[in-house]
Amino acid sequence: MIVSVSEVLVVPQPVLLTPELSEVDVRLIWTASSNRIYRLEFNPDLNPTNWIIIPGDVTGLSNTASKLNALTSSNRFYRVRVVP
Repeated sequence: MIVSVSEVLVVPQPVLLTPELSEVDVRLIWTASSNRIYRLEFNPDLNPTNWIIIPGDVTGLSNTASKLNALTSSNRFYRVRVVP
């Protein structure tokens, strides 16, 4: 059997950029690719099993994407994942 690969599509991993604060929300901004779907998650303490999905996946339309999240008085660590 012979397998031939003509093109490999590499999807760059998103990188969180500087967030923007408003009175009641924080806008999380990350690098993106058009037509890719992204999922924002947070974790209160970086325990590997505590990641919580913020509802509403985001479809990239340009080289950045963003999502609003309510400000809280507790710590939140964020990550962005590419949805397969």
